[in-house]
Formats: sequence, structure tokens, C-alpha cells
Amino acid sequence: MRRTGHDSVLNRWQKIFDPSGENPLPKSGRNVMNKDIPLAAELARLYGIDVPITQELAKAAVRVVKANDRK
Repeated sequence: MRRTGHDSVLNRWQKIFDPSGENPLPKSGRNVMNKDIPLAAELARLYGIDVPITQELAKAAVRVVKANDRK
């Protein structure tokens, strides 16, 4: 990713996840955890699309946002 000139994407992910592995809980991305993932799950639900992984990811995203809000 560094060679493609899109260093900002790499930098964002390095800020979201702790590379040491000491804290596996990601810091909420600005829109990813609290907006994008839940919206993708809701859109699939509205269209009647069965996407269990996305639905579980949306539930996990809600938990991550709540956990980060408590910090």
C-alpha cells in the first residue's frame, strides 16, 4: 500500500488498530464503525438479502462504538 501512493489509507488503519496486539479493540473509525457498517447491514435487510456475516459485523461494530465511548 505504501508503494501505491495511498499512504493516507494505511495511516488511517494504523491509527484504528493497535499494532502491538495489546488491545485488540479497534478505535472507532469516524464513519466506518458507527455509520457505514450498520448502514450496509440495514440496506441488505431492506432488500431482503441474507448476509449473516455483515449482520454480525454490524452488531460487533455497535459494541465497538459503545466500548470506545466508555473510554
